[in-house]
Amino acid sequence: MKIAPSVVSVIDDPYIESLGYYEFDSEGVKGRGNLLVDEGILTDFLHSRLSAAAMGTESSSNYRASDFEFLPQVRMSNFFFEPKDYSEEELFEHVKNGLYIGDGLGGSSEPQTGEYNLDAQFGREIKNGELGEYVLQFQISGTMMDTLSKIELIGDKIIAQPGSCVKNNQRVFVGSIGPKITISEVRVS
Repeated sequence: MKIAPSVVSVIDDPYIESLGYYEFDSEGVKGRGNLLVDEGILTDFLHSRLSAAAMGTESSSNYRASDFEFLPQVRMSNFFFEPKDYSEEELFEHVKNGLYIGDGLGGSSEPQTGEYNLDAQFGREIKNGELGEYVLQFQISGTMMDTLSKIELIGDKIIAQPGSCVKNNQRVFVGSIGPKITISEVRVS
């Protein structure tokens, strides 16, 4: 199923050296990289052994718990857009009137509906490809499918920072990594 422009490929890979690195998931399945979206086409999902069996496929090695006191849950490791060919300068040149999002404070998503929000610590206005005034503490929100459909360009470098996945009151550290991207439209409040 086509879910994004052909510039978009999404990968989950526990073998990238960051907080999302692991050798085996909580079911003892050896970690492996998973291509989830290939040039805009949804090709795979994150699975446990149980969900994989129900769909007639193999575990993606993403069934993890924070420690032995909790039941594992399907969750990301290092989840990111595949880098493409655009330098940071070329990404900025493409934007005539927009917002550069700096550090994030956190966010949440609702898997059943695809709705998400991201609280940003700061950003900067972009006017004719140039960074402008700072904008502090704002939120972007929308639905994943709508936002994915509006991705235009993807940068050429992966940037990594600490992240976490919180489900049912357990936190597992993941890699918050990926290239910079341009999106034609997103809700800001």
